[in-house]
Amino acid sequence: MKKEPIIFTPEEIAKHETQRKLYMPNRIKVLFIAESPPERGYFYETEKSLKDSLIKSIIMAKRMKFDENFEKNKLTKDLKESYLKELKETGWHLIDAVDDMCIAGMHQNKKKEIIGREDHIGNLKKRIDEFKSKDIINSETKIILISATVYQVLHDKIKITNTKQINFPFFSIEKTAKAIKELLEDKL
Repeated sequence: MKKEPIIFTPEEIAKHETQRKLYMPNRIKVLFIAESPPERGYFYETEKSLKDSLIKSIIMAKRMKFDENFEKNKLTKDLKESYLKELKETGWHLIDAVDDMCIAGMHQNKKKEIIGREDHIGNLKKRIDEFKSKDIINSETKIILISATVYQVLHDKIKITNTKQINFPFFSIEKTAKAIKELLEDKL
């Protein structure tokens, strides 16, 4: 288990932001907030991240179709690009609670401490407020916190749709998708 986070360089942070903006919808209907970018294979990166269970879970939930083979399918560059475009077209978008470091693989308590830092919560609220000021999100936007640590730290700090935590990555792709679908079923 890692003891310390991996701090991203300003260039890496800018690269993540550029990749994320490529798939930014004009209006976000569902905003997912995950823990942090991984050390390698960012959610919006198509070149390296060919095994990404989170995007598979979100796509499966969006399509509301559960297929056991879907979980096993290799995620190629072209397929991942098509998934990201599909999410953009339907107004589904993902950001990270912590965007300046990778906290994957750390102890839960350390992750919560980092996510709960004043600067990280402030930056997250600032991004959400910026989306609101640009009318990218509004009162109809559903905000879903992905992972137990994100939920436990942020559920009472921002207005969210979750009434319970989603245990990603501990759930299978299908279980994560079903948990997301359940949260959104009556809300979209």
